[in-house]
Amino acid sequence: MRPSRSSVLVAVGVVAGLLVGGGTVAVAAGAGSSVKVCTTSKGLVRGAAANGTCPKKTVKRTVVVQGPAGAAGPAGPAGVPGPSGAPGAPGATGAAGPGTTDIDYVSNNTSGVTVLQLGDISLTAHCTGGQVNLLGFSNSSAIRLSGTHAVGTGTPVSDRASSAAFMPGLQHSDSVWVDWLITNQTTHESVSLQLFGTHETGNTCRFTGQLTK
Repeated sequence: MRPSRSSVLVAVGVVAGLLVGGGTVAVAAGAGSSVKVCTTSKGLVRGAAANGTCPKKTVKRTVVVQGPAGAAGPAGPAGVPGPSGAPGAPGATGAAGPGTTDIDYVSNNTSGVTVLQLGDISLTAHCTGGQVNLLGFSNSSAIRLSGTHAVGTGTPVSDRASSAAFMPGLQHSDSVWVDWLITNQTTHESVSLQLFGTHETGNTCRFTGQLTK
């Protein structure tokens, strides 16, 4: 008996996965839940008759089609970290904060400049007779001053004062510099002052620095 075309196609698709002597084998197949095939005792596939019966000396077997997909497997291990990136370029220098004021004053023999005013505490810079002068004054005894100053090329001097006239004055023909923390203990205001005064020429002096509240 010549096998049908459909039986041969099924046989070709399942012959490699067929088990000898068993009842059911699992292989990949087309649509449908299962297919029937006829096998010999040696595992050879034979085509069924037109009415679906198997030839003599063959056994009808059920071949189960591929089942539904299984659940996803667990996640794999994390990969090795990559190398660090190159450092970024330095950012631009930020502007001075709102509490910082740059100082750049020029004074001559006839005019002085007030570089600090903290309540009734004042500090005036001026150039008199070719001399660099800083004069501070306060009408209040609630003044505290600490820091350092120097005149010319002299050794820096530590300052700590608490009096009405908190600084009698600094004067030099070449330069004067101060680095002070000044506090008005009545108003609880404080300022940090870095100031450098130089004699430029004749009766002209320049004062530069920063005032931070």
